[in-house]
Amino acid sequence: MYTKHFSLESLPFENVPDPAYFFNQGEYSRVLGRMIDSLSAGRGLMVMAGPIGT
Repeated sequence: MYTKHFSLESLPFENVPDPAYFFNQGEYSRVLGRMIDSLSAGRGLMVMAGPIGT
């Protein structure tokens, strides 16, 4: 229904993330860097939380 109405090639809002729709913006790079640093230093468990779509 949505795909035909909006001339989309696929459904944009699936329950499983699709890397094809990933948008790399500045905040993502900063958070990824902090996670890598923390894991490399052996600091243990990290929790990343945020609203859907962020």
